[in-house]
Amino acid sequence: MIDAKEKRQKRRTIKLGRTGSFFLIISVVTALTMATMLWISSNQPAIREANAFLTALKNEDYTAAYAQLSDSLQASIGDSAALQAIVLSSEAQPTEWNVATQRTNTRQGSGSVRGGVVAGDGHYYQMFMTLIEQDGEWRISYMRYGRFQLYSNRQ
Repeated sequence: MIDAKEKRQKRRTIKLGRTGSFFLIISVVTALTMATMLWISSNQPAIREANAFLTALKNEDYTAAYAQLSDSLQASIGDSAALQAIVLSSEAQPTEWNVATQRTNTRQGSGSVRGGVVAGDGHYYQMFMTLIEQDGEWRISYMRYGRFQLYSNRQ
């Protein structure tokens, strides 16, 4: 009887070992997936900045949106009130968007983003945005969708 009992305990140990291995594998896969997602999001500064800018426009926070523009674009526009006037006159207040792709060249400190925007006029437009790195932060240097364009007159 002791031999049979030991065999049953050994079988239970093997079953627990398989279950434990299963949970260990699931935990490792989950951790790797989360780390990959974190790495991807941290290496997509252009997408983060594009989303932040569009969110600021949607929320009518023109001061925050203006702060996300490059120095030359800020100089061309003037101030956040002028940005607001441009957005409202173009019926370009974004209501929803998707940022589909990005290209970032961290060596040259530049990037671009493509996607789509549903503007205040209810139409869907293809969106294109270029960004530059200034003082360690990514800033919008050009943006276009529908009749709405932001660009610098300065070189």
